Amino acid sequence: MHEMSYAVRIADIALRAANANPPGSASADNRPAGGLNPKDGSSENRILAVHVSCGEMLAIVPSLLETAFRECVKGTIAENAVLIVKTIPVRIRCASCGREIDPHGPEGYVARCPDCGSAALRIEHGREFLVDKIETQE
Repeated sequence: MHEMSYAVRIADIALRAANANPPGSASADNRPAGGLNPKDGSSENRILAVHVSCGEMLAIVPSLLETAFRECVKGTIAENAVLIVKTIPVRIRCASCGREIDPHGPEGYVARCPDCGSAALRIEHGREFLVDKIETQE
């Protein structure tokens, strides 16, 4: 279950972001800054939702990721947070002619470009893992 390692990373990123951005404080550029203990249940700052984007090639099962995330954030300010998972589909592009190939389309996964026959194919999307947004309650 490799979802656990991703869940640990998501929880760490979310809790560090909350720790760096507590309610009621601001940095010189008017962004929140300061310190907050992520385990402090009495804090007003709560993580409500974490939005992540996962490339299809990572083979992450969203329900397993959510379960693992739930375990990682027990007893923290993210304990009741919702994990919203968006899957980024695989996109392949031919480096020779520029054609975009949809591996879910009629060609499927191919070793050569259906247009020019080149084997110079690049995976442009589908391997990403991003924490897109962290929603907090202040």
